[in-house]
Amino acid sequence: MTTPSYQKGAKAKATLTGVKIRGLNSLTIPQPVRDTFVVEEFEEIDSEETSDLKWERGKMAGNAVKGDVTGQAKLRSRLFSDEAFTDLFLYENETDFWAADVAGNPLSCFKVVGIPAKEINKNGLIPFSCDILVKGQLACFTAHLTAKTIAFVRGSGAHDTITDSGSGFSTAGFKPGQTIIVEGTTNNDGQYTIESVAAGVITLNAEGVLTAETAGDSFTLHGGSVTE
Repeated sequence: MTTPSYQKGAKAKATLTGVKIRGLNSLTIPQPVRDTFVVEEFEEIDSEETSDLKWERGKMAGNAVKGDVTGQAKLRSRLFSDEAFTDLFLYENETDFWAADVAGNPLSCFKVVGIPAKEINKNGLIPFSCDILVKGQLACFTAHLTAKTIAFVRGSGAHDTITDSGSGFSTAGFKPGQTIIVEGTTNNDGQYTIESVAAGVITLNAEGVLTAETAGDSFTLHGGSVTE
């Protein structure tokens, strides 16, 4: 009998623009759900139907950290400004994370909708929690590659491509239809949609969205989808 690959939450975290939000020890990652409603008619058996898909609210909780200007304080500021943002990554383990899928839906983003009142007592730490709303859709990014062998090719009469002379794309888990996040480049950071994957070439579903950039520096790619 094969032992299931259980996931441990000890390495979970949340980051804003790549910086860890301090003090957290509990993370509720939003997931898609459908509500149900009952259809009633005289002399007929009631039936239960499903509504359109929506995303549950997420929650981050833990201990308040004074001076966490890149984390807790930034979330509080975004609540006051009603800011929509896409730089929040919610890690369910050490490597895999959920993020706004802007390539799949350009309107995708997070919003802070509440930082609940703090209940303080003399024997405990001051708590912190934050409720987050999802607009659009999220994707779970489970394919990851950081290498100095990655280059970016702008298409001319063909779709743009990302190449890897180390031929690591397939083994890293990149697949057609995924959203790909590019990080660490001069001009190509962002999200794109993968059309096809070979060991050394990822072809995007568009032409002219990349800027030519040669290999040599260390670039990072993440691939994922809502069904990963």
